[in-house]
Amino acid sequence: MKRKFLITCVLFAAVTSVFALTACDGGHTHSGNTMRRNDSEHFKVCAECQAYYDEEAHTPVDGVCTVCGYVVGYTQGLELQYLHGGGYAVTGLGTATEAQIVIPSYYVYEPVIAISERAFENSAIKSVVIPDTVTKIEDRAFSGCTALESVTFGAHTEELGSAVFKGCTALKEMVLPQGIPAINDHLFESCTALKSVTVPDSVKKIDFQAFIFCGALEEVIVSDESKLVEIANGAFSDCKKLKTFEFPQGFQTIGSGAFGGCESLNNIVLPDSLIDVDGFAGCTSLSTIKFGNAVETIAKSAFERCAALQAVSLPATLKNIGAFAFSSCNALADLYFAGTQTQWDEVEQGEFWNQKEGDPIHLHINATN
Repeated sequence: MKRKFLITCVLFAAVTSVFALTACDGGHTHSGNTMRRNDSEHFKVCAECQAYYDEEAHTPVDGVCTVCGYVVGYTQGLELQYLHGGGYAVTGLGTATEAQIVIPSYYVYEPVIAISERAFENSAIKSVVIPDTVTKIEDRAFSGCTALESVTFGAHTEELGSAVFKGCTALKEMVLPQGIPAINDHLFESCTALKSVTVPDSVKKIDFQAFIFCGALEEVIVSDESKLVEIANGAFSDCKKLKTFEFPQGFQTIGSGAFGGCESLNNIVLPDSLIDVDGFAGCTSLSTIKFGNAVETIAKSAFERCAALQAVSLPATLKNIGAFAFSSCNALADLYFAGTQTQWDEVEQGEFWNQKEGDPIHLHINATN
């Protein structure tokens, strides 16, 4: 027994000695920028001998290490899957039972870079904190999370898939991450408590029915530096409390029904970059419209049933008014056209474009309101 114990000790000492030689300077200076992390510390890995060096404890502020970005105190038990090409994706709640979810930034020394399709769909979570390492949140990841009240994005989220927050009826405010190129289709559909959304300057398109049925939505914040050029069909349809929307210069396309049924929308200023106008049917409080100086087409039913409109000024660039464009605008009394009579006669006019109850619309040529 003593002999066996002695041999074991000698072997252990030998292994320890080899490890010590591997981990020490070994005749060279450790170098390399590869950083790894675990729950207690971060450290670099020598490019030459793979030894760990510069080990330091995490310095967390609000649960995130200020040196390496490691999320300290993340939710245990989440399902994670290794991705082809490296990194991990969160695929589900797994054994986690917390309502306040903190996504880990690293798992087995690899970054967590995605939240998979339907990962938390229809779960009872109330909040989620997403680390800087996550770049992609896939389709319907949080769809149907009716208790979800708070979402904190990391600094590097580059893509939000379709319907990610569809039916999240407890969400009240959303500041989307800078860097995303689009607000994808159905992203916030039926988020009935959502009151305010800040659109990042990086967003170029608000896609199909992105905010449809957001009945509490009052404010959409778009800055003067916004790159927004397109709002797709039905994007804000039936957002009944939305009062205004600021279109940035350079904006180009409004889809059919984009603001359809926005009953509180009362004032619209369209930029000079917009050539084809559509999307405001059923905006029953809309009292003023300022068209840009390059408008050529007012689409079919574009302002149908805008019952509060009393006067409209149109630029001389106008070439086409679609069918029913101002139909059932029963308060509309005066239409001012900046061009000549000849130019007006050349404007293509769809059937019933000015059909309304009461007195006909009075046309003023070579005039502005």
